[in-house]
Amino acid sequence: MKKCIQTALLLTVILVVGCSKETPVEPEVSAMIIDTMLQDGSDSWWLNSKAAMGYLNDVRENPSQFSAVIGLDLRDVSAMPRLVWSDTLYKIARRKVIDMAKRQYFAHRNPEGLGIDQEIVKSGFELDTENYLISPSTSNYESLAMRSGSENALTSNPMRDLIYDLIYDGGVGGVDGHRKHLLGIGDRRTLNTIGIGMVRVSIPSKGEGRQYMCVIITKKKK
Repeated sequence: MKKCIQTALLLTVILVVGCSKETPVEPEVSAMIIDTMLQDGSDSWWLNSKAAMGYLNDVRENPSQFSAVIGLDLRDVSAMPRLVWSDTLYKIARRKVIDMAKRQYFAHRNPEGLGIDQEIVKSGFELDTENYLISPSTSNYESLAMRSGSENALTSNPMRDLIYDLIYDGGVGGVDGHRKHLLGIGDRRTLNTIGIGMVRVSIPSKGEGRQYMCVIITKKKK
């Protein structure tokens, strides 16, 4: 599923979950800009990603309280326990956003056609094989968001706003959309472990930037 929202013709929000169609990213990104950005230090990456989890957990605990700020009626969404952080899933999600930024694609499948489910399984997590087909190309436990546009239009708090974008899900959601994945709705209610990867890319020559987020939520084997 893919949703695009235009804001004042300056900001594009793209969300992807449970699909395989690649969304190309047009503007070229200098490798120097990406390399410089990646040297910010692992501590700042980790703290920003955990902050994003905090915003999500606050919504999970009391969805209706966030209806106004997200712009969506969440009164019928049941409260769910807070998700538990996983450094393993964080590292997988971080590698994914770095790969998308460096190779300029935005999709669950990388250019080689591989999804993220197999990497999650290899790391010791249990996936729901009864309701979801697991293969080298699937990414059933990953939600992706990206904002791109002028530097002035990009959010100063992507940890919060990209999480809210995924929950809003275009105002519609879907049978197996982002909102269901993040808020533990339906057969996603047993998922209890999370890792989030984020990256910011600046394109000074164009006065543009991008903000990527990868959210992996699954269930740790007992």
